[in-house]
Amino acid sequence: MAEVDKLHLTKKRLQNLRRRSLGLQQLAVRVISKQLTFYTSQPDEFEKLKSLPGVLRDKILQVLMKKKCLDMQGREREFENLKVVFPMLLSPRTHYIELNSILSFCPDWFTDSNVDKVTPWCVELLKHIETRAPRVETLIIKRNNSSLYKEGPYRVQHVEFSQDMMQSLMKMGKLNRLTVCSYYFDFADLLKICKNLPKLQYINVELLYNRGNVSQATEDVSSSFCNLKELIFQCPPCLNNDYLSFLCTRNLPNIEVVGYDPNQNVDFFGIRRDANRYHSLDFPGTSNLRNICLFTESAEEAESLPKLFPKLTCLMVNNIPYYGRGTISLEEHVMPKFDNIRQFHLLYPYSGVFEKYLTIYGQKLQSLYLGAHYFQDITIDFKLILKYCPKLEKLSMINLFLKTPLPKIEFFAELKELEWKNNE
Repeated sequence: MAEVDKLHLTKKRLQNLRRRSLGLQQLAVRVISKQLTFYTSQPDEFEKLKSLPGVLRDKILQVLMKKKCLDMQGREREFENLKVVFPMLLSPRTHYIELNSILSFCPDWFTDSNVDKVTPWCVELLKHIETRAPRVETLIIKRNNSSLYKEGPYRVQHVEFSQDMMQSLMKMGKLNRLTVCSYYFDFADLLKICKNLPKLQYINVELLYNRGNVSQATEDVSSSFCNLKELIFQCPPCLNNDYLSFLCTRNLPNIEVVGYDPNQNVDFFGIRRDANRYHSLDFPGTSNLRNICLFTESAEEAESLPKLFPKLTCLMVNNIPYYGRGTISLEEHVMPKFDNIRQFHLLYPYSGVFEKYLTIYGQKLQSLYLGAHYFQDITIDFKLILKYCPKLEKLSMINLFLKTPLPKIEFFAELKELEWKNNE
């Protein structure tokens, strides 16, 4: 090998080594986050940890919040260490907090009968956030293990978001995004939170309310939720009406997402309906809503939807059968002509309707969600997805069978996420 080539190769190797090497700050974050027991058991070392610059403490906190315990029994020693270290790492620099990672180490977190035992720890952690992280903008409290939700989220025991937690939450004046999928909120408490936190724009929670309470609070909904862009909520299966979504759709012109999460396959148990939700608006002009869920709209009603909701990007269509009453679904010829659909959800994708919708919306789709309940026997032709949806980035199929033989998947150049599961 010529000397010039050797020098060139040596230069390349040194550059690669430099890219792989960690800076002192990164190395410190890695070492400290792996040695919590050492720091919590040595008072002198723990004092050194407390004196670290805020920027370094925040980086350590972000690393710890990505840790997740996969053991359903939790790890008590690790949890005790995290409880000690967590408040010390908080600072005015902290903007993002995800408690589900820390709580996954708690032995009671995944035990249905013991969920309420975790509440005191949540209260304590939220008090620390309230006092030490006054600029927090995102707060997430949820369970990581999705297998618990196999038969619907409300098969898992949930307890109410306590008043002690409410008090801490109400003091987080910079909060912009709130996700709580481990406790349920009372409707009155949710109104109070939104009214007192004007910067709060994105909410994803579990909710209990009755139609009587909500129907008497139309003005409260309009005033308290006026700053919201997204209100995603789950309700128990017994609450099969969608009156809260009806009020939000009809009275909040700036809200963009109501009810269902457009980025998740709609849960069978979470289906709610209100026949008049999209028929008209109680304000002048058009709505900013980006997602709607259709049930039994007639052709005439469907034709008016694109005019009322010109910014729609996510369409959900429900063809779910209701026992004893036949199938309640869209008429086969009802195909609303929206121009910018990027996400499409179809519950019960029976062959005829399935292909018709793909023909209309498939070319622009980036996400396609197909689902049914596990006791239904629905088979779809995967070739149709390949044929009509060349730009898909995410494909989710729940409780569906694929027609065999399967074609070769050669055309999904953009596909990043594929989900296919059956809950038998």
